[in-house]
Amino acid sequence: MECAACLKFLTLISDFRGGFIVFGCFSPSFNFLWLFLLFAFGLKLLRSIDPRNGFSYRKGFDLAFHSKVASFRTKIDYVEEDERTECFAEEDDEFDVLALRRLVRNERRRAVGAQLELEKERMAAASAADEAMAMILRLQNEKSSSEMDAKQYRRVAEQKQEYDREVIQSLQWIIMKHEYERSLLEEKLELCRQQLQRCLRRDELEELDAALISLGSTSDCGLDEEDELKMGFASPAACVQTKVFQDGLWTE
Repeated sequence: MECAACLKFLTLISDFRGGFIVFGCFSPSFNFLWLFLLFAFGLKLLRSIDPRNGFSYRKGFDLAFHSKVASFRTKIDYVEEDERTECFAEEDDEFDVLALRRLVRNERRRAVGAQLELEKERMAAASAADEAMAMILRLQNEKSSSEMDAKQYRRVAEQKQEYDREVIQSLQWIIMKHEYERSLLEEKLELCRQQLQRCLRRDELEELDAALISLGSTSDCGLDEEDELKMGFASPAACVQTKVFQDGLWTE
């Protein structure tokens, strides 16, 4: 800075007319040449001085220059680090986006698979419900048909029981009638025997008894239905009303 002040002072002096002889005697071109020589001499002088014992302005300039270079380098490093972090962040973001897309794709596949499984389960449940409903309807039909058959068999059994009861009652009445007629015939036979005893002899009476006994045995073995009807001994089948089983009902 002192050298610059000296040069400025010399230029100011060269502008005046009453200065040194050198600046007053020559033209401006020679003044410019003179200033150039002085400037070269000053630079040579500065270079010949030891850097360790030189002027303080060079050291300050170097320190400022190095500090600016260091700050500039740190800024460059910061910028590069920011760019690198931004690049890494972008790569991380891209990786996260790809991972999220892959995760969403997997979740969609799982959801589609779950929907397919649910659809299969629903169809299986619907088919099972249809089968169960068909089985229930079939069982209800079988139950209704079984109930109808049971009612019909019960009605047939009741009619058969009623018919058997009527047959038994008719047979009992026939037996009672036969017993009554037999008692009447025995009484008549006893009266006839008493009358014959009065009229016939003993040997004739014995022959008549033997003939009656043989006649009774032959009549018991050889009488047909017409003779029994004529004699009043009708069979139970003739006295009971005949019934025919048609379509599950007994008809007369």
